[in-house]
Order: sequence, then C-alpha cells, then structure tokens
Amino acid sequence: EWLHILEIELLMLLPFFLAGAFLGLVLMDRSERIHGHYAANLIGSGAGAVVSVGLMSFVSTPGLLVVLAFLCYGAGLLLAEWKNPKSVAWSAGVGLLWLSAAWFSPSEIAISPYKKLAQERSKPQTKVVFTTEGPLGRIDVVAGPSIHDAPPGMSLQNPHAIPERTLLIVDGDQTHIVYDYRDREDWRFLDYTTTALPFFLGELSRVLIIGPGGGAPLALADLHGSAEIVALAGNRRMVGLLSGRLAEKGGKIYGVPSVRVHFEEPRGYLSRAEVRYDLILLPLLDPAGGGAGGLRAAEENYLYTVESFQAFLRHLKETGIFSVTVHAKVPPRDGLRVFNTAIEAFSREGLAPRNRLVLIRSWETVTLLAKKSPWTAAQLGKIREFSNSRGFDLCYLPGLEAEEVNQFHILPRPYYYEGAEHLLSPEKNRYIEDYLFALDPPTDDRPYFNHFIRWQRLPELKAQLKGRLPAFMELGSLMLATALVQVVLLAGVLVILPLFPKVPVLRGTLNKGWVLLYFFSLGLGFMLLEMGLLQKMILYLAHPIYSAAAVIAGFLVFAGIGSQMSGRWKSRIHLAARGAAIVVVVVGLLYLFLLDAWLSWTQSRALALRFLVTALTIAPLALAMGHLFPLGLRRVSQTVPALVPWSWAVNGFASVLATVSAPLLAMSVGFSRLILAAIACYLLAGALFPFLLRGPLEEM
Repeated sequence: EWLHILEIELLMLLPFFLAGAFLGLVLMDRSERIHGHYAANLIGSGAGAVVSVGLMSFVSTPGLLVVLAFLCYGAGLLLAEWKNPKSVAWSAGVGLLWLSAAWFSPSEIAISPYKKLAQERSKPQTKVVFTTEGPLGRIDVVAGPSIHDAPPGMSLQNPHAIPERTLLIVDGDQTHIVYDYRDREDWRFLDYTTTALPFFLGELSRVLIIGPGGGAPLALADLHGSAEIVALAGNRRMVGLLSGRLAEKGGKIYGVPSVRVHFEEPRGYLSRAEVRYDLILLPLLDPAGGGAGGLRAAEENYLYTVESFQAFLRHLKETGIFSVTVHAKVPPRDGLRVFNTAIEAFSREGLAPRNRLVLIRSWETVTLLAKKSPWTAAQLGKIREFSNSRGFDLCYLPGLEAEEVNQFHILPRPYYYEGAEHLLSPEKNRYIEDYLFALDPPTDDRPYFNHFIRWQRLPELKAQLKGRLPAFMELGSLMLATALVQVVLLAGVLVILPLFPKVPVLRGTLNKGWVLLYFFSLGLGFMLLEMGLLQKMILYLAHPIYSAAAVIAGFLVFAGIGSQMSGRWKSRIHLAARGAAIVVVVVGLLYLFLLDAWLSWTQSRALALRFLVTALTIAPLALAMGHLFPLGLRRVSQTVPALVPWSWAVNGFASVLATVSAPLLAMSVGFSRLILAAIACYLLAGALFPFLLRGPLEEM
C-alpha cells in the first residue's frame, strides 16, 4: 500500500502547498492588517468544519468535493483582474461548466479489495441494493444468495437453521447482519453464541443493550422473554434503514413492543437513568471487519474503559449481570484486557472480583460476565452445562479446575485460564509487565482498548514470533509513527529549502532563533491543546465526527475573533501577549482538573445543548490563543519582514507535527499530560515574546 499512500500525499501536496503559499503572501501585507487577515482565515476554516459536516447529510462524498472545489474557485475569482470583465466572465463560465460536469457525473469512490464491501460485491449474484451517506459514514445494503455470514463465534454444534440474511456494511468494512426471520423461534440459533450465556442464568426482565446493530442482540432478549429491552444506538440513519426499508428483511425486530431505542451515548444515558437493570449487554460491536491489521489501534473507544465498566456495574440490580463480548485472538489480547478492566472496575467499587467474574470463549469470541453479587452454585452449574453442551471453553469461573479448561478449541497452552489466574493474583503487576502485549486497563485518559503493541518490546516480540511479526503489527499505530518520521524529514525540504535564499538577509539578525522557537511553540501548543480537547469531547458528544466539528470549529472561530481583537492593542503589545499566554495557562490548568466534572453536569442533555456547552468551554481558551500569533507576527513584520514567511512555515510545521504526534503521545502518557504539554508550550511562548526582534516600534 505504500504507493497508494504516496499517491494520496502527492494529491494533497498541490492544494495545500498553494494554500500555504497564498496565506504566507497575505501575512506579508502591512503589519496593521495582519490580525484581520489571520482572523478571516481562522473563522473561515472554523465555518468550513461545521458546514462540511452539515453537508454530509445532503450530498455524497464526491459531491462534497465538488462543493469545496466551487468555494475554492469562487475565492480565485475574487482575486481576478476586474478591469477586464470579459476575462472574468469567461473564467467564471468555464469553471461553472467544469464543476457542473463533476456534479452531474461524479466519480465512483474506489473501494480497497481488502474491505468487506469489495469482497461481497465480487461474489456471484451479490449486489448493493441501496447506499446512503451521512456524517456518521456510508452505509451499503448488500444482498444476494452467496451471503453466508453467521453470528461471530457461533458454536459448531448449532442444530438450528440460520435464516436468509442481508448485510449492512458501514464505511466499506464494519458489517452488521440482518436476519430475515418470520417468528420468534427463528432466532433460536442465537442461543449457540457465547453472548447468549447470561440469558440461561435466570430471568432477565429488564435489559439494556449497547449497540443493537442488525438486531440480533434485541432478538436474543426477546427470545428469552425480557419484558423491557432498552437499546442505545449511535447511528440514527442505520436504525431508520432497519425499521423502514429493511423492516421486512429482519429489521422489524426494532418494532417489537418491548423494544425502546434511544440515540444516546451510553455514559450520558446512564448518568440520568434512575432504573437498574437485570442485564447490561455489550455485544461484539464490530462482528466482521474494521479491526483487521490493527487499524483501530489508534482509535479511542470509551465503552471499554474502567470508568465505563464502573458505570455499568452501578446501574445493575443487586443480582444483575454485565456482559461484554470481544474477539478471541492468539496470543490472547482483547479477552485478557477486558478481564483486567473488569477487575480494576470492581476494585474501584470496593468489591472483590474473584467470585464475581466468568470468562468463556468460542473459536472466535470471548465473553466476560461480571455480576454485582457473587455467583451462586446453581449459576456456576448452569455456566458449565451451557459451555460444555455447545463446545465453548471455560476460561475462568470461581472454583474452576485446571483439567476443565482448553477442552474444545485447543490452544498450545491454556493462555486464558493462566492469564485470568495471574491477573487475580498478587503477582498481577509482574505478569502484565512480562506479557508480550499490553494488558493494562484502558481509562478515560487513555481510551485505546485496541492498542496492544509496546514499542520497547518489539525486539522480544520479533524473536518470539519468529517471522510472524507483520501479522501482529498494529497498522494504526505504525502509520502514525511513519507519518511522524515523514513530517520531520520533509520539514527540511518543504519548510527550510524554499526559504533558503533569504538566509543572507537574516545574517546578523538578533534573536532570530528565539523568534522561530516562539512561533514553533504556538503551533505545537495550539494543535496539542485542540487535539487533547477534541479527544475529551468524543465521550461528551458521543462520536468523533461531532467532536471534530465542534472542537475544530470552536477553536478556529474563537481564535479568529481573538485575532481580530488583538488589533485593538496599539501599544504595549508585549503586555497583551503575556496576558493572553497567562490566560491560556490558567484556564488550561483549570480544565485539566475540573473539565470532566464540568461536562458531567450536562452529559445527559440534548446534543444541541452539548454543542453549545462545548463552544462555551472552548471560547475563553481560544480567544486568548488567537492573540498570540498575530501580535508576534505584527512585531516581526515591522523589523525584519523577511522573517515573516519563516515564522509562518515553522508554525505550520509545528501544527502538523503536533497533529500526528498527539495520538502517539496520548497512548503513552494520556490526554491529561498531553494538555499539560500544550500549556507548557504557551508558558514558553509568553516567556519568549520579549525576545522577539527589537526595533523602533511605535507600540513600545
């Protein structure tokens, strides 16, 4: 894929190179105009973040690109030589014809042959019957007689027929199976999945399902007579498809009287829910595709953190059960990490985990059960009976003997049983330290459940896997690390080399190193702070797309307003810059300790209100941050104008460096320390401002 990655980068090079060059020229205008130019750029960028997400509900991805091209072309016309109206009209006409052709004859998006959608389309008589797009992704409905997908990890001893099925494929890979059932008994095959275990341990009247997908978890609860089934879904468009267009193809399970669907983030819903549940079910949310090759290693997931598990436990009845299913891998990773996360959650709640946990596995899935009260002898007997009759392996339950494990899907060693016992023992920390992959429990500060590779252990990993290392590498993390190396290497070519002819002009200029460090600190600090809050807001706003739109728009728009406000400082700009830096440091430190509590007050409220709270949270930070760049550039432009493009280039390089390195840093040290590093950058910038080039400035 290296050639494809290079192709994408080259395609991106031209527009961003030209945009960067144009902005650099604009910032070399008269010093009294810089704050306004910079403000317009920031506010326009922030508006683009919101408008783009809004347009995703109405136009396709190729159509969105046409809209953006139209805006760029319009900006170009604004710079045309208006003294020659015919030339302008001719240019406008040609551009409109070209854009119209692209709009009415859009190009087809190429789908990687390794994605689930491409593989299904290659099957005989299989076709995409419907496609829809929105802010939360593209959904393809795939149907055909060659589709034979079964529930993940279903027992090979299943005696029941599986109904015909249709696939809902999100973004070409994440797959949800929709089963065409006729009556309740058609779902009996689901009893032969590990997810079904809690329904055999007692009456479960009130059930909460997080991520109902194609409807199978709802059907399982309905099959076993649950009177109240609450489903928390994240994609309204997908549920609309299931209950509308696909209602007769299996989606009518969403219309069962006992089912109620809420489109809310689970933590937000639970923060206001007063009821307690017999079962909280977290099924396999990515049953097929999406996680292959470790692409999700760099993706944050707040459902599998210690804090989430604590919230689930608190909303169980005294005899209630929390169930979570993940993929089974060898060597074990997901199953042991989720087990360790539950141990930590019980410990924080002051409950002994040893007699409250159960772990079983099939050939593909691992299911953890956590019970608020200790397991009874009768329930332990039912767990053994359920597992043995279906060929599922027992990995952990109270009183489990070594000879009972690794009976059906045999591994070289009983890794899961050994791991569970070690994680519950006093030697837990040593076991985690010596284990080949990371098993530490994810937290809200480091919510990377799928990140298992420890870079310092790569040599040992390579030696133990004996040539099989590529199969275990996490491409998500690897691509971020590769991009980081690229950024550093290309900086010399794309930042320093084009400006090299100006070096003689700068010889003898005092403090130029401090000047460049000042703008580097601003670029680094701005993006680290933005990225840190963006990740924090994912939990609050329930989806990365919403968080990106709200945070990026908020930072850019309010920083733009701050830039415009900086033009009012006609004297003592060094005091204004220092004051702005102090505001960033103080507010940033307050957010570091109080932000979670502040957001928790409104986490259960409507999305529109949460967007407003996000904007109000960002405003004081961004207004102050927006002062520092134009004030510094204004001062530099009045002394050595040749240093302006250097300052702009270094600032841009630092911004890209921060964007790429932020996830890698967060995986290692957490978002709190990431925000702390950003605050340190602004503290440094405030200290460096007096060292900017001194000269005969009126402001002084």
